[in-house]
Order: sequence, then C-alpha cells, then structure tokens
Amino acid sequence: MQSESTSSFKALARAKASSLTQWPLLVVVSIVVLGLVLIVIGYWRRGSVLIGAALCVGAGLRSFLPKDVAGLLQVRGRLFDVAFLLGSGAAIIVLAMNVPSP
Repeated sequence: MQSESTSSFKALARAKASSLTQWPLLVVVSIVVLGLVLIVIGYWRRGSVLIGAALCVGAGLRSFLPKDVAGLLQVRGRLFDVAFLLGSGAAIIVLAMNVPSP
C-alpha cells in the first residue's frame, strides 16, 4: 500500500514541477487577466493598454529566454513569435490610445 501512495506522491510532485516550467506564460496571462479586470470595472483604456503591454512582455520573454525555458510562448521560430507578439501588443496599445472617449 505504501508504494502506491509513494508513487502517486512522486507523480504529483513531477506534475507540479513540470507546471512550474510554464512561468513565462503564467506571467503574460496574469497581466492579461489584470487588464481584463480593469476593463470589466470600467477602465477600458487602461485595461486594453495593459493587455497590449502583456503581449510586449511576452515578446521580451520569448526573445531572451532559451528554448527550453520559454515553454508555451514558443509557437513558431523565435523571430516570428517575437514579431507577432510585439506587433500585436503595439497595435492594441495604439488602438486603445486612439479610440475617442465617449
């Protein structure tokens, strides 16, 4: 019996350790969630800018982190990922700043 509980504990520890390797994605998603919260409570411009900034942070993380640490931030090649995240983030920021207030 003890071997089953020990093996399940080891499996749980392995799953937890592998989930901690996705910290770059967790950082980006956390900033996006904070931006969405700002949008929901009525600060849509600040929230949108924060979402764009989160994508720019993702671009920075993807450009500087090695391949084995970048985790789920890597989709294609490094250049494509950085260009797409940076372009999307900059576009969201520019659009959020240029939409006239009601």
